[in-house]
Amino acid sequence: MKEDFENYNIEDEDDAKHYTMWSIVPRIMTTPASGWLMARDRGPTAEMATLRFLLPLSLLSGASDFLSLLYPLQNTFQGVLVGGVINFFSFFLGYYIALVLARLFLPKEGREFPTSNYGRLLTMTGIATLAIFHIVSMALPMLDFIFEFLPLWTLFLIYRGMHLAEFKTDKSFYALGVMCVTVICSPMLVLWIFSFFT
Repeated sequence: MKEDFENYNIEDEDDAKHYTMWSIVPRIMTTPASGWLMARDRGPTAEMATLRFLLPLSLLSGASDFLSLLYPLQNTFQGVLVGGVINFFSFFLGYYIALVLARLFLPKEGREFPTSNYGRLLTMTGIATLAIFHIVSMALPMLDFIFEFLPLWTLFLIYRGMHLAEFKTDKSFYALGVMCVTVICSPMLVLWIFSFFT
């Protein structure tokens, strides 16, 4: 897989151009090797990406719950509103929880990775794909059985993105496991916490 990164030259793109996460994430989802290189070398700062990408996407994900009112699923407006707010927080807070958990459980020599710009963009991208899958599943509930398997694609994308992380060979698979588990489980953890209040 590493040869894919070696064969792609980011300099083939516009030399001075920096990309937004709105253009990087679709590229990662379709051509991971070039997309992850773009995120690492030409991506925005994580702070800017949080405000201009993750926050709006999380809001859109929460708002997508209102699409369920269009289908005869016996949903109430109040129930959909609460569910939308919870889904917003599951993705937005899930990102920060994933960063904290990753730093706690990564190998000692790699605990700075979640605080690096690329590490934060990688985590954000994983969370973003889950939010995108949620939006599509709310728009097309009749295909819900297919969307249940889409987080596997998120795991694959994280696997590809971790090729650019500088971990020692004997720790790389453990680090990959930590990043996969924290990204997938953090939104679920937020949902579980909110379940005690609803």
